[in-house]
Amino acid sequence: MIQQKEKQLAQYILEFAKINGCSASRISINAGIESSFEFRDQQLDRLQQASTNNLSISLFVDGRFGTFSTNRIEKKEVKRFVLNAIESTRYLAQDPYRKLPQADLYYKGEHAPDLHFDKAIETLSADEKLQLAKATVEEVYNTDTRIISVSASYNDSGSFYYLIDSNGFEGERAQTSFSLSASVSLKETGDARPESWWYDSTLFWDKLQKTGIGKKALERAINKLGQEKIKSGKYMMVVDNMNVANLIYPIISAIKGDSLAQKNSFLLDK
Repeated sequence: MIQQKEKQLAQYILEFAKINGCSASRISINAGIESSFEFRDQQLDRLQQASTNNLSISLFVDGRFGTFSTNRIEKKEVKRFVLNAIESTRYLAQDPYRKLPQADLYYKGEHAPDLHFDKAIETLSADEKLQLAKATVEEVYNTDTRIISVSASYNDSGSFYYLIDSNGFEGERAQTSFSLSASVSLKETGDARPESWWYDSTLFWDKLQKTGIGKKALERAINKLGQEKIKSGKYMMVVDNMNVANLIYPIISAIKGDSLAQKNSFLLDK
């Protein structure tokens, strides 16, 4: 979560940049937290927790524009960073058409409700996350003699963004995600080792499917048993709905004409 002191720092930088020669500026702060717990069979296989913090500034100086970023968000460090950024911007070519949006175009209504943020991201303990991954493995572990291995992974993340500029805009955004997945591999006659997976992903903790993921992965793996090669020919084909995007994407890509747009851009550059 972006704290009040970080917002105050962004506001301070805005004034500091103005005093030191910026005609306009935009300040943004990005923060993020994420964790990942993976169980393989009955052992913890991977545990990762990380947090990020980043400050970006866009400066308009003497008709020139520059963008800079740092992860050292301390007042003393930031002052030196801004002064160096202003000096660097003065070496750039002029860009007279680059400006901040007009203030009267900014949204001035009430803040929208939190449609993508769940405060549970801040209160869930590591033990709760760990136990969820472990329980997903235990749903199917040792329930079928053909099982070679079972793995389950719990992941969550939170991203936070705060933006302020010298034209009077101020806004922030927060988003969370939670996911639980499982993978099962089976042994079959010969060298075949069919495997499959299943998962659930959601923006809110209480909507995450916390049971049945392992069983679904096992069911999908069992459906792959007994696969055989068939003769070449024309056949009616049934496509798993999880793979439909792989079939449709090339068609959509062709309709959009991305390759043509890139070619035209290259010709214009020439």
